[in-house]
Amino acid sequence: MKNKNLTLFGVSALFILLLVSFVSATITISDVPQLSKTGDSFSITVETDEVETIDFSVDSISYSGKTITFTSTSESFNNESKSITIDYNIPSGFEFELGEDYSTILTATGSVSDEATQSIEFEDPDYCVLGEQGSWLRLDVEDQEKDNPDEWEWKPLDEIEISVEIENKYDEDLEGTIEYGLYDTQENDWVFEEDMDFDVNDDDEEDYTLEFKIDPTDLNDDTDDGDYIFYVKVYDEEEADEETQCRQYSHDVEVKRNKDEVLLKESEIQVTPENPGCGSEVEVVAEIYNVGTRDQEDIVVTLYNSELKVNLEKDLGDIDVGESNDIRFSFTLPTNVEAKSYKFQISIYDEDNDIYKLEDHDGDDYDAEFTFVIKLEEGSCNVAPKATISHSLESEAKAGEELIVKAIVTNTGLDTATFTLSASDYSEWAELSEITPTILALNKGESKEVLVKLLVNDDTEGTKVFNIEATSGDQGIKQPVSVVIEDSGFNFGFTGFAVSGNNWYLWGIGALNVILIIIIILVALRIARS
Repeated sequence: MKNKNLTLFGVSALFILLLVSFVSATITISDVPQLSKTGDSFSITVETDEVETIDFSVDSISYSGKTITFTSTSESFNNESKSITIDYNIPSGFEFELGEDYSTILTATGSVSDEATQSIEFEDPDYCVLGEQGSWLRLDVEDQEKDNPDEWEWKPLDEIEISVEIENKYDEDLEGTIEYGLYDTQENDWVFEEDMDFDVNDDDEEDYTLEFKIDPTDLNDDTDDGDYIFYVKVYDEEEADEETQCRQYSHDVEVKRNKDEVLLKESEIQVTPENPGCGSEVEVVAEIYNVGTRDQEDIVVTLYNSELKVNLEKDLGDIDVGESNDIRFSFTLPTNVEAKSYKFQISIYDEDNDIYKLEDHDGDDYDAEFTFVIKLEEGSCNVAPKATISHSLESEAKAGEELIVKAIVTNTGLDTATFTLSASDYSEWAELSEITPTILALNKGESKEVLVKLLVNDDTEGTKVFNIEATSGDQGIKQPVSVVIEDSGFNFGFTGFAVSGNNWYLWGIGALNVILIIIIILVALRIARS
């Protein structure tokens, strides 16, 4: 019985030793590199404390219909450390795109040891899918709006212009593609990405301008201002896309956003109809963006033009960070206005009825006021003509003589007008001799002279009034003219002179002398008879 117990104890001890041996057997993987996008193998260091065979396998990586595959391999170990090489194949046309995860799992399965795993990943992707390739192309990029090329600070809705210079060092003409965009490194996603074609002759260079704006609705609320990179790449399309010729450029960008900023883009204000006329029903549509860093409530927008008497207000409501709302105004243009350009102003107010304060690139504040123009073309409005008439007497005002009045007619209306001149309310004391000219074409603000001639009746005297009239279409004005007509006096035919108000006393003295002479003659005749 005692021997049986000893035997059982020995078997148990052996089992425990074997169990401990299995538990302590481990595979250690170290010196794991990042895989090259242009390579075909990588090496790792593997160590085991057992005598065993280890099988190595790596999961494939698939993206956009193409798959990177890895070759499985096995290796015998004798309680040692070894360098293991694993081959892989990247299919032609496989694109490593920014922001995508190109990682996989390596599994080491021992015949004695437990299974071990290790994460394997490729180098961070370049904008050129295989990194810069070839030497035919040269790329130079510059922000045209920045004095300091090392600091790119953009604001939402900024109109950005980037200059791209491409040099073709090849002995043939090259046609290719320029791709560019703003990348959010925190979200690992594009804010935007666009492309355009280029064409550069052999041994020549061409300049291209990339034009775009930062749409605040594409920005992530949680991304810090500085976590953006602007990328540009150029490649030759005829040489296997980016695999043969590709040049790239990147620059850190600060997208500047303040706490409370609500604005619109003047270039995006829409006016319908495009060319309105007087009396037209007009609709104005604008998109209001919250480009700040916190939600905004109870926004009010106004539309104003003093000349056309437009003064409208609308409650826009709330706009969350990075969002936008449309605002619409409708009004009817007046019928009697000048055909010209009218400037309108849109203003944005906060919940306290204070106008929003915005900040420019220099850090200076300005009001959230934005302007646009509505142009009324010539001939689109029926503008009532207006004029003024001033006058002066150009002759003496005497009965039986010609009365000449000079009138100055001025067009005070809003447009060019043609006026017809006439006179009225003179027939009882004079006849119209002449009006020169009878028709005047006057530009806005222009003045011209008119002569009005009346033949005054012989028996007319005292204050008389007549009208000078200027008529354009069915519109007209009357200007009263008051004159004092002098009596022509006593007319003596044998002398050819007449008594008038200015020389009556001379005629009186003469008459007295004549009477005295007659008396003297009569006295002399009587004396002679006696």
